[in-house]
Amino acid sequence: PSLFDGIFNYHKSSGNTTSMQAAEYLNHQYIDSLTKILDAVLELDRFIMILADDLQWADTTSLSLIVDLLVANSTCMSRRCLFVGMYREDEVGDDHPLSLQHSYLRMSNDVKTTEIKIGSLSKNDVVEMIMMQLGLPRRLVLELAAVVHKKTSGHVLFVVQLLNSLLRNSTIVYSTRFHCYAWEYDRIDAIQTGKGVAGLILSNFSSLPLESQHVLQVLSAFGTQIDTQLLQILENYQQGITSSLDSLLDKGILDQAGPLIMFAHDLIQKEIYESMPLAKRQLLHLDIGKLLGKIYQSAPTRGRTFSAGRSMTSSTISLACDHIDSAGPQCARDKREKQKYAEWNLLAGEENFCHSNFRAALYYFDKGVVFLDEGVFWSRKKKLCFALHKGAAFAAYALGEADNAIQYAERVIENVSLKDTILVWPVILRSLSMLTKHEECIAKGIDILCRLGFHLPLSPTKESIIDVMTKTDSMVSKFSVDQIGKLSQMDHNDSAHKIMEIIDAFYVSCALVGSPFLPLVACSSVKYTLEKGVCQESTTGFATFGQFKIYLQGDYSGAKKCADITRVLTEKHKLKNISHMIVVRS
Repeated sequence: PSLFDGIFNYHKSSGNTTSMQAAEYLNHQYIDSLTKILDAVLELDRFIMILADDLQWADTTSLSLIVDLLVANSTCMSRRCLFVGMYREDEVGDDHPLSLQHSYLRMSNDVKTTEIKIGSLSKNDVVEMIMMQLGLPRRLVLELAAVVHKKTSGHVLFVVQLLNSLLRNSTIVYSTRFHCYAWEYDRIDAIQTGKGVAGLILSNFSSLPLESQHVLQVLSAFGTQIDTQLLQILENYQQGITSSLDSLLDKGILDQAGPLIMFAHDLIQKEIYESMPLAKRQLLHLDIGKLLGKIYQSAPTRGRTFSAGRSMTSSTISLACDHIDSAGPQCARDKREKQKYAEWNLLAGEENFCHSNFRAALYYFDKGVVFLDEGVFWSRKKKLCFALHKGAAFAAYALGEADNAIQYAERVIENVSLKDTILVWPVILRSLSMLTKHEECIAKGIDILCRLGFHLPLSPTKESIIDVMTKTDSMVSKFSVDQIGKLSQMDHNDSAHKIMEIIDAFYVSCALVGSPFLPLVACSSVKYTLEKGVCQESTTGFATFGQFKIYLQGDYSGAKKCADITRVLTEKHKLKNISHMIVVRS
C-alpha cells in the first residue's frame, strides 16, 4: 500500500479492538515506509530536522508512532537527523502519555536524548526585548517592562502575547507629537493577569517557601481581595504576612490597588484554596474566626469596616462569622461554643440589617440558626432563638422572599407565647398579601385579633357593620382633630404599636378582595388607637373609616373630620406612600 493508505488504514484500524493484529501489521508498514523515505534522503548526504510542537496535546497513538519510528531508525538517524519535540511542562504530569514515552526513550540505548528546559525571561530580558521592538532607551521602558514581567511571570509566549495585545488595542500607540511609542502606565497596570499565566504561577506554587505558601493560603480564605488594614490585624495569627507581600507582588501572584491586596487572577485564589484538604480549610477558618471574634469583643475595631468578606465592606464581627460559618457547626466543641457562635451571627445579622444589607443579614441569621439544636435551644435559650428567627423573617420579607419569611415567622409562633408573636404576625400577613393569598391573610388576621381580645362579628352583615361604626363614631366625637394630633406626639405602649402594625398589615388584602371585614378592621383600628395611643399605623384606620362613613352612612361631615385627622397624622409622621392610598384607589 501507499504511504497515505497506510496512514489512513492505521488510524482507522487502531480504534477497533477486534483487529489488533491487523493494526500492528499496518503500524509496521507505516514505519517501514517512513524509514525508506528517511534513508533515501540521508543517502544524498542531507541533514534532516523533524520539529514537533505542542506535544502535550498529542494522543497516545501519535506519541507511540513517533517513539517507534525513532527507535527503529536509530542507526541511520544518529548522525544526520535531529528530532526536536517541544511541549509545555506545566501541562504534562507524571502520568501523561508524553512522560511515559519520554521515559521509554531515555532508557533506550539506541537513542540519545537531551532535555533542554527553557526558563522564564528575567526583567532585564524583557527590558531588552521592549527596547529593541519599540526603539526606545532603557530609562523609558523600565516601568513598562516591570509590569509586563509581573503580568506574565516572564513566560516568553505570554510576554509576546501581552505586548501584541497592547499594540493591537492601542494601549501602546505611536505618538506623532513625540515621534515615539507612548502609553499610560496605569491602564497597563490595571490589566488582569491572563488564565494561562495564572496556570503557570500555580504550577510553581509548590516551589515557594513554606512561609509564603501558608501566607497565600491564609489570604485565599478571605476570597480574591483583602484590606491592608486587615492584614495588620492578621499578623497576630500569621507572623510575616506583611513582610511577605513584596516578594509575592514581585512574582505576580498578588496585585495591589490602593489599600487592597488581591490575587492576580481569581483562578489562583481558587486553586490555592481548594488545594488545601477540607479539614485544613475548616481549621484555618476556625482559627481566623476566633481571632477576629476575640478582637471584636475587645472593642478596638468596633465600627470599622474592611474590604473583604461577603460584602464590598465587612465589619470585624461579620468577617469573624464568615470564617466561623465556613468552618461549620461541627467545629464547635460543645453547646456553649455553638451558642457563642450563634450570638456572633445574630450580632452580624442585626448590624447588616441596620445598614439595609438584607441579603447579608439573612445569611447571618440563617447561619446562626444552623448552630442551634433547635429543640434544645428553644427551651433553654428562647431569647436567642427568637431573635435569630425574627431577624431572618424580617430580612427575608425585605428581600421579597415571602415564603421564606413565613417559614421563619411560623417557627417563632410555634415556640413562644401569644404576647411575643405580635412581633412577627405583621410579617406573616404582609407576606401572604405579597403572595396574593388574600383570603388566608384575612382569615389569619381576624383570628389573631380575636385572640388578642378584639370583638369582631365572624359573619358580618350590613346591620352589624353599621352598628360597630356607630359605636366607633361615638368615641371619635369625643375628640377634636387637634386633640388627636396631639395624642400622636405622646409616648405610647410598644406592645400597642405592634398590635396596630398587625391591623395595618392586612388592610390591603381586605381592600383587594372587597372583604366585608374591611370597615370592621378600620373601626377596630380607630377604637384601639383612641384607647392606647395614636401612631403612624393609625392613619390608615382613620382614612378607611372616613370612606365607609360616606359609603354606608352618607355622613359627609364625619368623613370630613376623618380626612382632616388623616391629613394631620400624615404631616406629623411625614408619610409619603402609606397604605391608605392603596385602599382609596381600590
